[in-house]
Amino acid sequence: MVAFTDEYAWYQTGEQEIVLLKISSYEQGVLVMVKDDKEYTFTVIDNDTLYDEQTKEILTKGGRYG
Repeated sequence: MVAFTDEYAWYQTGEQEIVLLKISSYEQGVLVMVKDDKEYTFTVIDNDTLYDEQTKEILTKGGRYG
């Protein structure tokens, strides 16, 4: 799960929760976020779908978010 604000994102995978990843860059469909000097990379497939490079899973927009 990942949820976004303008500059930050909350990221959760399994029982691990990482709060407030800072959005570092977005270029050519690749979104990079950081926390404590560790990078987390996502590939943007479309407006509702991301590929999570960490877990090798597809993340889709949940129904409760629109």
